[in-house]
Amino acid sequence: MKNIIERKLAAGVLPDRPPVKYWARFGVGQPCDGCEEPILDTQVDYEVAFDAFPTGRLHAVCAEIWGALVAHAGPGVAAGGA
Repeated sequence: MKNIIERKLAAGVLPDRPPVKYWARFGVGQPCDGCEEPILDTQVDYEVAFDAFPTGRLHAVCAEIWGALVAHAGPGVAAGGA
């Protein structure tokens, strides 16, 4: 999963900055923007909102991986800049 999320960050598919708002609920079968697998009704679905990026949804583990990569690299670096 980490490799998929790293590639999406580098390609600019996932944002390289923390969200301005996020909330959690149980999944409804929609795909995770991190791993592309469905987020089942037994799993937590994190919705993340950004200023200049579409709202995304992530499994709990994908949200942790993405958040750690963004925090470690900093804006611009995670997406291949700087």
